[in-house]
Amino acid sequence: MLITLTEAVSNAIIHGNSAKAAKKVVVSTNCSNQRISFTIQAEGGGFNPDTLPDPTAPENILTPGGRGVFLMRQLSDAVTFSDDGRLVTLEFSLQ
Repeated sequence: MLITLTEAVSNAIIHGNSAKAAKKVVVSTNCSNQRISFTIQAEGGGFNPDTLPDPTAPENILTPGGRGVFLMRQLSDAVTFSDDGRLVTLEFSLQ
C-alpha cells in the first residue's frame, strides 16, 4: 500500500501539479472490513494513463522513471483513473 500511495502522491505533485506550490493534492481514504481505498486528486491538467509507455518493453528497461503507474497497477487490487487522470483511486482487499 505504501509504495502505491507514495507513487500516486508523487505523480500528483510532480506531474499532475507540475510541482507548483500553489496547487494542492488531496488524499482521502475509505475503509471497511473487506477493503481499504485511497483517492488522490491533483489540480493539474490530467493525463491519459492508457497512453503511457510500457516500462517493461525492451526499449524502456533502462529508462529512469516511468514506472509509477505500472507499480500502482501491479501492487494494488484495483486502480481507477477518472476526471481526465486527475483523480486516482487505489483499492486493496483486506481479506
